[in-house]
Amino acid sequence: MMFHEIYGSYFNVTAAVLKEAVLGKLTDEKMTELIMEKAFSESLVTVPALFTPDMFVWFDQYCDGDPYESQAYIGNFRTVLNAFRQKRLLRINFTGHRGKSHSWVCVPYWLEYSLKDDKFRMITTSPRNVMTINLARIETCSLLEPYSEDGYKPPVLQKEALVLEVQDERNALERVMLHFSHLQKETERIEADRYRLTLYYDKDDETELLIRVMSFGPLVKVLSPNGFIAQIKERLQKQKTLIEKNCEFK
Repeated sequence: MMFHEIYGSYFNVTAAVLKEAVLGKLTDEKMTELIMEKAFSESLVTVPALFTPDMFVWFDQYCDGDPYESQAYIGNFRTVLNAFRQKRLLRINFTGHRGKSHSWVCVPYWLEYSLKDDKFRMITTSPRNVMTINLARIETCSLLEPYSEDGYKPPVLQKEALVLEVQDERNALERVMLHFSHLQKETERIEADRYRLTLYYDKDDETELLIRVMSFGPLVKVLSPNGFIAQIKERLQKQKTLIEKNCEFK
């Protein structure tokens, strides 16, 4: 894809800012320096906002995202980031799915963000097992001593492969690629307007993925795995039964 040189400058400066942030070196002064160097001086001009968040209606995102304005959440997030940067163990006190409190000493390996849920989750490991924790469920967390990489192996999460056939009508391919942009994928052109798309996903996310695939209707066909196909058939059968019952009452 080709970008106009003006927009390309903004992509470059964004990449530079994100790089500094990952390295933990980003400051207000550094950000200003990068913008002046790689973008345009008017980028720093204060102008009234054309849009505000309340002007947008999100129809494809849940409304119960993480509490980004909570001071407790912000404090926990910063502690987690420091654990990543300093390679230190974390002690986490969190609430489980059933409302029970837990305490967990672990190595934080990476963060994941779900655009659909508007939530962050952290993949952690210990000498015993691997655990995924939603950051919003963390009550308190604290830094412990640095850990030895020899004692903690990186978590290996089993990836499932979902194979789809996309009929490229009404920009279906573009919409599918955008919808699943966060997933590793492979795309193969079968015919002029048909594509085979392979998505790699975590087993824990299968229910959400199934719902999202079904939202494309007949333009997307699931080729494998068989278990995924069976779940779609089961859901369609339930919908058919429900529609038939509703028709009987009319």
